[in-house]
Parts: sequence; structure tokens; C-alpha cells
Amino acid sequence: MNPLSRPCWSLFIVLTSVTAAACGGSSAAPPTTSTTTTPASTNPTAAPPANTSTAEPPPIDEPPSTANHVATGDALPIDALQIAVGQLPASLGVERAVIGVSRGDHIWLGAAGVDDTATGRPMATDRHFRAASITKLYVDGVVLNLVDQGVLSLDDRLAQWYPTFPNADEITVRMLMSHTAGVTTDWWLSPDLIQLALDDLGRTWTPSEVIELMAKRDPAGPPGGPALYSNTGFVLLGEIAAAVGGDSIGGLIEDRIITPLGLAHTSFGFENPPDLAHAYFDFQGHTIDVTAMPMQAMLSMAGAAGAIQTDTSDLLTFVHALLGTTELVSQSSRALLSPRTPVSDRFHHGVMGFCPCATSTTGTVYSGWGHSGDIPGYFSATAYFTASDTTVVVFLNRDSVDGVTFQHDALDGVVEQIALLLEHQS
Repeated sequence: MNPLSRPCWSLFIVLTSVTAAACGGSSAAPPTTSTTTTPASTNPTAAPPANTSTAEPPPIDEPPSTANHVATGDALPIDALQIAVGQLPASLGVERAVIGVSRGDHIWLGAAGVDDTATGRPMATDRHFRAASITKLYVDGVVLNLVDQGVLSLDDRLAQWYPTFPNADEITVRMLMSHTAGVTTDWWLSPDLIQLALDDLGRTWTPSEVIELMAKRDPAGPPGGPALYSNTGFVLLGEIAAAVGGDSIGGLIEDRIITPLGLAHTSFGFENPPDLAHAYFDFQGHTIDVTAMPMQAMLSMAGAAGAIQTDTSDLLTFVHALLGTTELVSQSSRALLSPRTPVSDRFHHGVMGFCPCATSTTGTVYSGWGHSGDIPGYFSATAYFTASDTTVVVFLNRDSVDGVTFQHDALDGVVEQIALLLEHQS
């Protein structure tokens, strides 16, 4: 299971079965596109994808979609990126998308489709969205920052903070980060957990309450075993960081990432931020705007596993700073997050590998590392590619079509195409 996808969908199937009868279907206005290219800020459970890269870059000999944009010479392939964002909604069967790309001193942002179907307002590149499991990258940054300071070790045992959690004596911080701790993978797929969220959608759960609840679930596997994607593991990491860092995980993210990088449009929280993009999914023939639905229970239960809200520009800046520089973590910690050697699993120290990729006898070599995120109405992916110093963000304010939720890898091909575009131009 990937970032909050199937569990959240199961929860909202229940919610919408109650509310859908009162909701009229919405039809989106014809897609529109807009792009912006500017100098970048100075602060700037799933099987692996195919073993070898098969994606082709978007065609560059087609005329770009009608749009206003500012060209910056040969810094970025403007026309090809414009074609990519213009084609993305139709290729996925959705009405709206945002793509952001940064390389060197330049950022390109493009939007296509409609944000608010009730008014026909076009999607814009500055809309906020729920980043869901991309939150795990922020937790990575905080945890490794604490490791760099010498106040936390990746070999520290969970028992130091939660001695009664199953297998706590054997589980290390490193295992929690790499999803190899064997911690339960149960989330909202279980009827009893769904019911807890439904009992009070506006309730704010504390991390301690979530951990106490999940400690009662059976382990998913042995500590140090195969990678089994676990949101609970990152809730635990958030509380370990809080205990060591002397503040909540939200406070640590604010002090150690958001403020130093000047991320004015990023927050960790459970309330709707300003300029939040409308979010939609289909259910029984209705297109439902979930933006106004209570989200506190879901987001607070996710916590360190999925409560970041941001925009495309801020996410580009953060991912580049974490994976492409030593602004947030040391070189040795950065190497953990962007390994250039074969790995046995796509999930590695809280990051996910992205293609182009190649196989060896000992594993897969990914050229990009980042994460994806899925929560009802929002689907996103981000990756950093070291060779071309390229950061990519793709955001949809829809996570399902005809009642079927996108799989975790729905945007893998799009990210790979953009990476190849930049690689071919370099």
C-alpha cells in the first residue's frame, strides 16, 4: 500500500455512500492551460516499476497549447513541457493537473484544466494541495537532521520510547524509515478503524492515541524483513523526533525546514489552508467535491505520515534542498536518501525510487528519488534526478476516475517522461 491511498479510499467509499444521493454530478469546463517560467528561489505496497526504462519524452514537434508563459532561452524545454501539461489531463481521464520543473536557476510551472467545476475557475499553478505521503520526505529531513546533530542514531531502538510496542526491542529507527520494521500495515482498510474515523470526522487525534491504537494490531512481518509500506512507522518516527527534538513533529518541520527555506505556502496541519485547490472524485455517477468534507480525523490520524499541505513551487524548493543539496542534511545523510547503487526495494529510507532505471544482479538502480502521495481528491508525485539536477512535481486534484482510485504508480510514466526531456536536452 502506498501513501494513504487504499485506506483513505475505503473510508470515503463509506462516507460518500451516505452523501452521494444528495450530491449532483458536476461537469468540468473545457480544459485550459497556463504556464510560468521564472528564476528559481535561492532556497531552492508496491512492486518496483519495469526494470528498464521504456518511456519516451513527450513529442516536441507539436505546437504548444495556448498559454501565457515567459521563455528563458534554453534553460528548460518550454514547448515540450507545455505539451506535457496540456496532454496530461486527457491521458489520465481527469480534468485538471499542475506540473512543476526546476533545473539550475530556473523553475517552470504549468497548469491545465479547471480548479472549481462549480464556477469554471481554471486551475492555477499557485493552488495549495494536500501532499499526503510526500509528508514522509519532511519527516526524513527532520530525523536525519537530528542524526547529523548527534542526538539520534539510526540504530536506536524503538523500545527507548515505546517499550510495549510489538517487537520494540528489535525495531530500529533505520527500519522504521525504510519500512522494514515489520510494523502493522493496517490503516483504514479495517472496518473497526473506518468506524473510528466515522464516529467523529472532526476529531483531532493525538499521535499517542494513534500509536496506542496501532500497537494492538498484529505485526506485518519480522523486524529487518522485507519492505512493507507502513504509515504507522512514520507516526512513530514523528514522535521519536518530537521526543529528541523537544517539539512536535509539526513544530520541528516548521523550524528546521519551512522557515529556513522560506516555504511561505507550506504547513503541517489538519485545517484547510488558504487557496486550497478543490478536490474531486467520482462515485456512483456523481463527481463529489471533497474539499468541504471534514478531514480532521483522517489528517490527524495520518499525522507524520501525511499531513503536509503545500503548493508546487514550495515543493520543488523543498525536494531540491533535501535531495540535491546539503542545506537540510549532511552529505552522508543525503546519500542515504538518494542512493546511486542497486537497491533491493523501491522504498528506501523513506524515499521511493523513480525511473529511468536499470537492473543489476543485486537490485535496481533508480536515477530519481522522491515520493508520491494520495488522499481522497488529491494525487501527487515528486522526484529529484541527480544527473540533470532536475526536480519534478506533478499534482492532480483528483485521485479517481469512474470510482476507481489511481494506483500508486499512476504518475510514474509522467515523471519519467519529464526526466527524459531534461536528460535529452542536457
